[in-house]
Amino acid sequence: MDEESLISLEKKDLGCIVVPVLQSCAMHLVSWKILCVSKTNAPRFGFRYSKPIVLFYTPGSFALFGGNTAAKIFMGVGEDGNRATWAQDAIASCVGATASITVAAPLDVIKTRVQNRPFDSPESGMTIFKRLIKNEGIGGLFKGLTPKLLVVGPKLVFSFTIAQHLIGYFEHRLK
Repeated sequence: MDEESLISLEKKDLGCIVVPVLQSCAMHLVSWKILCVSKTNAPRFGFRYSKPIVLFYTPGSFALFGGNTAAKIFMGVGEDGNRATWAQDAIASCVGATASITVAAPLDVIKTRVQNRPFDSPESGMTIFKRLIKNEGIGGLFKGLTPKLLVVGPKLVFSFTIAQHLIGYFEHRLK
């Protein structure tokens, strides 16, 4: 394969990754804006940490779509117009779900500790993060990763596999 072909392949693959990620980010930014508006114009209803919670989902979305797309590129799905099989969609969804849950794990640990502190505590998320690293090391950021992978992973893989396969099916049918 010559250098020009590799450059065009890389541009095509980058587009496959960037479009779903941008769609996901747009969804989260809209959610964040709605939460900010509701915070200023309405009672908070106990939604104390809405911005960090919304920000927590964005890297996971990047990893989900990026891991899924990277796995499909690695398997050669989409080249020459071929559609992914159920197995290829399931494998790509496994890769994406594992990446998503792993990337979001440190943010989830910090979010949980911030939410579990006393309501009148002045500790910020950064203070909690520094103390966690000092006392537990980097591994402390990944506490509870295995149960999350075992409980959330299959649900995410199943729903994402179905969604990806149906998207491929309808894209093929509508051409």
